[in-house]
Amino acid sequence: MRFTVLHLFCGLGGGALGFKRAGFRGVGAFDVDADCCCDFELLVGEPSTVADLGEMTPDELRAQCSGRPDVVFTSPPCKSFSGCLPAATAETEPYLQLSSLALRGVWLVLEAWDPPPSLIVLENVPRIMSRGRHWLDQLSGLLRAYGYAVSETTHDCGELGGLAQHRRRFLLVARHMAQVPEFLYKPPLRRVRGVGEVLGGLPVPLPGASDGLHRLPRMSPLNWLRLALIPAGGDWRDLPKAVALPQRASRHNGPWGVNRWDAGSHTVVAEGTPRNTWCSVQDPRVTCQRREGSLGVRSWTQSSVAVIANGTHHNGPWQVADPRLAHNPRPDSYGVLDWAEPSHCIRAVQKPQNTSDSVADPRVDAELVGEPLDLNGRPCHLVIRALDGTWHRPMTTLELAVLQGFPADLQLVGRSHAAWRQRIGNAVPPPAAEAIARECRTTLEAARGGRLLLSGQPVWVEERV
Repeated sequence: MRFTVLHLFCGLGGGALGFKRAGFRGVGAFDVDADCCCDFELLVGEPSTVADLGEMTPDELRAQCSGRPDVVFTSPPCKSFSGCLPAATAETEPYLQLSSLALRGVWLVLEAWDPPPSLIVLENVPRIMSRGRHWLDQLSGLLRAYGYAVSETTHDCGELGGLAQHRRRFLLVARHMAQVPEFLYKPPLRRVRGVGEVLGGLPVPLPGASDGLHRLPRMSPLNWLRLALIPAGGDWRDLPKAVALPQRASRHNGPWGVNRWDAGSHTVVAEGTPRNTWCSVQDPRVTCQRREGSLGVRSWTQSSVAVIANGTHHNGPWQVADPRLAHNPRPDSYGVLDWAEPSHCIRAVQKPQNTSDSVADPRVDAELVGEPLDLNGRPCHLVIRALDGTWHRPMTTLELAVLQGFPADLQLVGRSHAAWRQRIGNAVPPPAAEAIARECRTTLEAARGGRLLLSGQPVWVEERV
C-alpha cells in the first residue's frame, strides 16, 4: 500500500526524507524560506513551495497539493517556545505571530479536506508544553472537535533514530478515530551511538582546508587553548582561572562544551558555534597524515610530477635537490659560543647565518623579558594536543549535519555556514522521522485492511470512538 504525506514548515526536508524512506509519497511541502525549499528539492527529490502559511487559505493549500494527504507532518517555528529566547521577548507581537502558526497550520489542513487527514503529527521543542500551553490547548480542542484522539508526548530523537546525539523533542499526535480505529503505537527505542561511530567515517578536517561544508572555523589562539584545557564531557565551567570566562547569568550550560568521542553528542542546535553550545568534539585522530607528496623533495635526476594549479610545498613534491650550490657557508656560521668563552669579533653585519652569534646561556631559571604571546590575535587554525592526547576542536558544519542523521554527501544552497547551521539545527533528524513514519504506516495499513493491530510497544494514541 502507498500512503501520502503533506509537510508544513518543511525546512530543508529532514522529516520528508524520513517519510520517503518509510514508503510515503509527498503531495506537498511548504516553507517561507526559499533556500530551505531549494535544499528540500535537492535532498528529497520532490517539489517544495515557497509560501507564508499565515496568509494562505484552505482552498489555496488544497489547490497547491497533488492530492489528499493521509498524514500531515508539521514542524512550526519553535523560536518563540525555546528557552534560548527570553520569556519577555517571546510575548512581543512578532513572536506571538510565530507562535500562532502552530495552530494556523493544523486549522488549514482540517478545513482543506473532507474527510480530514487520517493522522496529524506536530513536532516542536519540549518547552512548547509550558510557553505554548495556550496554543496547545486550543489546538487539542480543535482536533477533538473534528473527531481526533490526541496525545502529547516527549521523546529523544537519538533513541528513535539511533543517532549519535541526544535530542529531546515534543510530539503532538492526532488520530482520526472514524478513519483509523486501530491504536497508534510508539516506535521502538534504539541505542544512541557514540560521536566517533558516526564522525569516524568522515575525513579529518585539516586546518586551512576549505572543503565546502566540511571546513573548520577559525578561532583566536586563546579560544583554541581554552578548548584544549576543557576536559572531554566538560564545558566553560571547567576552565582554569587563568583563561576562565566571566560568570554571566545568561550563560547557559554548554558554551565551549566538548563532546566525548565515545558518547552521544548534545543536541545540534540552530546557529550553533563553540561559543554558545556543545559543538566541539574530542577527536583522537590527531596523527592524521598530510596529502601524499606534501613537502616532498624530488631528486635532481628524477622527472617532476604533473604541475598543477595552486601547487605549493604544502600539497605536493614541488621541492628539488639542486646540486648547483655555488658557495660554502663560513666555518663559524650558526656557531654557538660556550658561556665561559670570549666572543668572536663583533662585525658590522652580525647574523647567526654568518658568524658565531649565539650563546649557550645557563640561566634557564632567570626571568625572561619580552613581548607576551598574543593569545587574542587574529583568528587562525591551531592543533593543540590536549592532556588526554586528543585534539579538542570545533565540529564542522557537515559533521553537525551527519549527527542530525543527514547523508555525508549533503548539498545545501548558498555559501553561509551560519545559514547552513541554522537550517541543519532546525531540521527534524531523518532517521527519527522515519521511525515515526513506519509506525504511522503500520497503523494505516491495519485500518485500511480492516485487521486488528497488536504490538508489544507502548500505545501512543489509544482513545477509541
